[in-house]
Amino acid sequence: MHDNEDIYQRLAKTHYYPTFRSEYGVATEILQKLKPETLLEIGCGTGAFLDRIQHMIPIVMGSEYNTAAAEECRKRGLNVISEDISTINIPIEVVCHFEVLEHVFDTKKLMKDTLWLL
Repeated sequence: MHDNEDIYQRLAKTHYYPTFRSEYGVATEILQKLKPETLLEIGCGTGAFLDRIQHMIPIVMGSEYNTAAAEECRKRGLNVISEDISTINIPIEVVCHFEVLEHVFDTKKLMKDTLWLL
């Protein structure tokens, strides 16, 4: 269990994870032009963005520390991990996140781990 698990469990019972963000449209347009083979969404919540783009990219992954949200993703067939992203052992072409940095204690580590994946 992660340090903030309790708060995220309580938030998951509200409408904390939106199914739509305007940024999703912009990101989708960029991905249509880039045509990557792999994508990782950090902090994917309940998988709304992954659902939207999974048909476009051969390997789509998410990471989510809220175990209930990650489990909801996995029940729908999405490839979502709850471990630190440093455990990912395949090259990732695109890494994205929406509304995540304000939840990260060590943003420098997140950026280093993200760059290591690319």
